[in-house]
Amino acid sequence: MYLRHVLYVIRKSANQIKIKMNSSVKKKKNDISFKLLLAVSILFTFFSCEKEDYLERHYLPRGYKDTLVLYDTLITHDTIVQRDTILNLDTVVVHDTVLLKYFKVPRYIAHAGGGIDGYTYTNSLEALNYSYDLGFRSFEIDLVEDKNGKILGAHDWEHWAQLTGCDSTLPVTEEHFLTHQVFDKFTPMSMDMINQWFAEHPDAILVTDKINSPKKMASQFVDKSRLIMELFSFDAIEEAKECGVEFMMSENLLPQIKEVNRLQYILDNDIKYLAISRSSIEKYKDLLMQIRKYGIKVFVFHINFVEGKDEEYVYYNELQYVYGMYADKWIDEFAIIE
Repeated sequence: MYLRHVLYVIRKSANQIKIKMNSSVKKKKNDISFKLLLAVSILFTFFSCEKEDYLERHYLPRGYKDTLVLYDTLITHDTIVQRDTILNLDTVVVHDTVLLKYFKVPRYIAHAGGGIDGYTYTNSLEALNYSYDLGFRSFEIDLVEDKNGKILGAHDWEHWAQLTGCDSTLPVTEEHFLTHQVFDKFTPMSMDMINQWFAEHPDAILVTDKINSPKKMASQFVDKSRLIMELFSFDAIEEAKECGVEFMMSENLLPQIKEVNRLQYILDNDIKYLAISRSSIEKYKDLLMQIRKYGIKVFVFHINFVEGKDEEYVYYNELQYVYGMYADKWIDEFAIIE
C-alpha cells in the first residue's frame, strides 16, 4: 500500500516533468534531463515520506483538531490540517499542503466520557464537552437501566451512589437520578441528553459499556451508524449481528472459547473489535499478534490502574499489540497517528 502511494507520486511527478520539457531541445538532451529529474523526484519522494510503516500508522500533524482522515490516506511532512476538510480513500498529500476540517482519532476512546478536573468515571455532560474540545471523537459511556428500564449514564448503581452521595434504594428512577450531580459538580446524563449531545456532534462515535442489549440500545440511540457496543455474551453478539449494530467483543468471552479455537471464532463471527484489560496483554499476546494481521482492532482498558502505566506508557510500549485505548486523558501524541 505504501509503495503504491510512492509510485503514484513518482508517476505524477514524471508526467508533470514530461509536459514541462521544452520541445525544442534535442531528444537526447531531453532523455538525459528527464532521467535526472526523475531520479531527483524519486529521492524527494522517498526522503519526504515518514519512515513509519504506512500499513500500521497514518501520520497526522500535531495540534489541530476536527479533521477526519479516512483509511488509505498518506500524509507526509509539513502538512497543515485546519478545519472543514474530509480526505477520502487513497488520497496522497505531500509537502506544504493545507487541508481543512474534521480531525478524528479512532484509536483513542474517551473513557467514561473522559477525565475532567482530575476526576474519572463521571459519564457527565461536562466530560464529553471537555474531551471533544481536546480532540477525542470516540466516547465511551457506561450505561445502566433505572427501576423502570430507562437507560442512564453510570458505571453501576453502587458506584454511582458513591460518586453522588445518594442513599436511596437502588436503582432509582430517571427523575431521581438527574437530581444528583456527580462529585457535586458534574451533570448526569439521561438517554435523551446523550442523544441530544451526539446529534449536536455528528462526527462523534458512542462506545457503550455495561449495557448488553443491542436491540434496545439501537432503537433508542440517535444514530445507529455511530454506535459501537462492547458486548459480554455470545447471545448479545448474535443479537447485534441480527439488528446491524457494530460491536466490540469483551475479553471475558475469551476464556469461554478453547484456546485453539479463539482465532477461528473471531474470524467466523466477523469480530472487528476486541476490548481487553491492560493486564491481559501478556496473557493474550500471541492471539493479539495473530488477529492484528487480519485488521481486527483491539482496544485496551484499565489504563492508570497501575502506577506509571498511563496513556503515554501504552502509547510508547504497547501499541504494537493493541490498536487503541480507553483513555482518561489526552496526550499530545494522540494527534500524531490516527
